Amino acid sequence: MTLKQYTLFALLVILTAALAALMFQVLTTGSIFPSQVNDQDTTQGDEFIGDIENDVSLADLEAGALVTTSPLVFTGDADSSWFSSEGTFAVELQDMSGNVLGIGTALAQGSLNAGERLPFIATIPFELSADVIEGIMIMQKDNPTGFPEEGAEIGISVRFVEESTVEEGA
Repeated sequence: MTLKQYTLFALLVILTAALAALMFQVLTTGSIFPSQVNDQDTTQGDEFIGDIENDVSLADLEAGALVTTSPLVFTGDADSSWFSSEGTFAVELQDMSGNVLGIGTALAQGSLNAGERLPFIATIPFELSADVIEGIMIMQKDNPTGFPEEGAEIGISVRFVEESTVEEGA
């Protein structure tokens, strides 16, 4: 094998590896762009995972919270960059398999000023099947451009229980 053939072969191997990595990226994320913050940040234990944990805080919902009735209503505050120009961002409730149980909206409780934190109230109406006992509540940063690097989401684990079960345990 000549040096020219060896160089062409090495280049072919490198291009094949890059193409395989790109195909894997598309198959696993649905996008050719690597995601920096839109890795469906979820919680483990009581902590958010990801670099965006300081963007949103919750006042009355914490990891592992018991959810008894629909709609799920909670409050918190978020950086103004999370809200659309109408003062909203999307919230969603999923089971642990990623099936959507309900979709709702977080609504800012004040005027949008860049760089400030705003209180919000969020409501997610949902329907639950009897076999679902755990899920994830996901807050999605408004992303009108659709660019992955502009998007972000934070999730927190929740447990579903019947209201009568909570009353009996009290």
